[in-house]
Amino acid sequence: MNLLIGGDAADIDEVEPILSVFSENRFRAGPLGSGHTVKLVNNALSLGHAALAAEAAATCEAAGVDPQVLYDIVTAGGADSKMFRMVMPAALEGRTDGLEFTLQNARKDYGYYLKSARDAGCVPMTTQAVHQLFELAMAQGKGDEYVPYLYRLLQGWRTK
Repeated sequence: MNLLIGGDAADIDEVEPILSVFSENRFRAGPLGSGHTVKLVNNALSLGHAALAAEAAATCEAAGVDPQVLYDIVTAGGADSKMFRMVMPAALEGRTDGLEFTLQNARKDYGYYLKSARDAGCVPMTTQAVHQLFELAMAQGKGDEYVPYLYRLLQGWRTK
């Protein structure tokens, strides 16, 4: 387990021995609240990459390109990631259990991220688009599906 910790350094030092018992890594993020912020940012980045991977695989499939070719190219280059590898079994094997995080939870985390970004004075352009994808999945009643299910949803949302 990783802990993302925000707070006074002296307070964190005091509880460090307890935290080390049940956590592999402890990241000090800054003042109180920073751990929560960096968790939301990390989840937004990770889930955004998962959504992009699902869309890329669906696009290749729609264009007649074998998703295995996409997998081979991406995993050999700079776009490779753990998220990409967790989403691609949906395209390659029809399995959506490679990332056991529901679309409902993804939408929730993205909503929190968007609020946090706006509260910080940022304009969350890209993440707003990804959030809409999760909203559409919810509107279709797919909230209990895992994030890799986005591949199947995107397959069905073609214009031709």
